[in-house]
Amino acid sequence: MKTKFDSILKLKKQALDKSEVEIIKNNQMIVAKTTELDLAMFEFNKFDIPQNGTYLDFQRFTEIKKALMYEIDCIRGEISGLKNISKRLEEYRKIANIEFEKIKYLQQNEIKKKFDVLKKSEIKHIDEVALMLFASDKERV
Repeated sequence: MKTKFDSILKLKKQALDKSEVEIIKNNQMIVAKTTELDLAMFEFNKFDIPQNGTYLDFQRFTEIKKALMYEIDCIRGEISGLKNISKRLEEYRKIANIEFEKIKYLQQNEIKKKFDVLKKSEIKHIDEVALMLFASDKERV
């Protein structure tokens, strides 16, 4: 049954769906960054301190370790930022869900009111038909 809330309900449902898609995308990005972090940690742990060699070898080793640590810190920062975005997206989804449920409730009430009006109208018509049948039966007698 059509109501005045149909178009609003459709828009609220689209907003809710969009927020859920954004949450999924953000979670996929978190997983990708976590995998990237694991690889960087593996690379970092793979390097061993040179046991022999020149001072330049040791210096290269420390530079590589510093670069990997910087990369790891950057990735951790990105993950932290993505988790903060995830919290905001979850809040937005909750708000969108509440708004959707409000409009859905209003629509259901509107449908119920229309249904009640139709029921009363049907009862009234049935009473009229019954009255006409009763009147026609009385005339035959």
